[in-house]
Amino acid sequence: MEHQDNTAATTAAIPADVRARVIEAANQLFEESGGVRFPVIADVRRLAKTDMNATSAVMREWKRQQTAKPEPVAVSVPEAVQQAAQESAATTWLAAQDLANASLRSAQASWAVERDEMESMRQELAQLYEAQARELEEAQQALGVAIRAKEEAERNAAELAERLNTQQSRADQAEARAKEIEHRAADLKEELARAHEETKAVRQELTEARILHLAETEQLKTVAAQQIEQARSELATFKGKAEAIQESQSQQIEQLQADLLQCKAQLATVTAEGKAAAQDAAREAKRSEGLQAERDQAQQEAAAARENAAHLTGQLEAVQSQSAALLERLNPKKANKP
Repeated sequence: MEHQDNTAATTAAIPADVRARVIEAANQLFEESGGVRFPVIADVRRLAKTDMNATSAVMREWKRQQTAKPEPVAVSVPEAVQQAAQESAATTWLAAQDLANASLRSAQASWAVERDEMESMRQELAQLYEAQARELEEAQQALGVAIRAKEEAERNAAELAERLNTQQSRADQAEARAKEIEHRAADLKEELARAHEETKAVRQELTEARILHLAETEQLKTVAAQQIEQARSELATFKGKAEAIQESQSQQIEQLQADLLQCKAQLATVTAEGKAAAQDAAREAKRSEGLQAERDQAQQEAAAARENAAHLTGQLEAVQSQSAALLERLNPKKANKP
């Protein structure tokens, strides 16, 4: 009786729409079987789309309705038996009725115990089924996650392989570029060494040209000073003779003095140009230590300095020639002496 109350309370907690779907599915499956056998709970659950506990509870109630519980019925003694033997028959009938009722109660008790065991087993099976269904769903979800993870891993592996190939290609390019830079650096070192050697040679040439120019300048100064001193000496020596013929050659002496002043101016110009050329050569020597282009320019300027020195040498020779002519003019007798 208590078990029936618990079952009633359990079924009462089930929503009406769930109960209606379960009963409708059970009736449909029972009719499809021709009323021969009760439908399986799993089929009813699948057709009604409900959970196992609600389906089992409603199916228990539905099965009780399909198989009404027998109730002990008091049956009166037939009239013929009463007439045959009222007391004996009544006693026998009551004993038989008690025995039947006892058997019925024993069967009901056994059936209640068996029903409780079946209910407990059903609940366990329902829980196991629900757990297995959850595990299956979780396994399917885990399988889906694993499949997606595998696909993601394959995509990542493909991307990593592509990135690895790209990095390898970049590494090869970088290595080739590094080798090219090393070759270029070696070439630049060789070119720099050659430039240093050429600059050193140009510097040596400029130094030699400067020394030569200074020597030539000093020589020009010495020669010019000697010639001027000689001319002054000779001029003083022949001054008396010049005064004797001053009237006849005054114009020539004035001309010679003008020529002498011009020679001095030319000598000063040559000296200044020599110093300027030396300074230019020194500046060009400093510039040649920098770039290759300045080295070429220094070589050109060194050549120009050499040409200038040659030009100055020519001017010196011209001054020497003029001085010689002046001396010859101042000392015509000495020039005509055999």
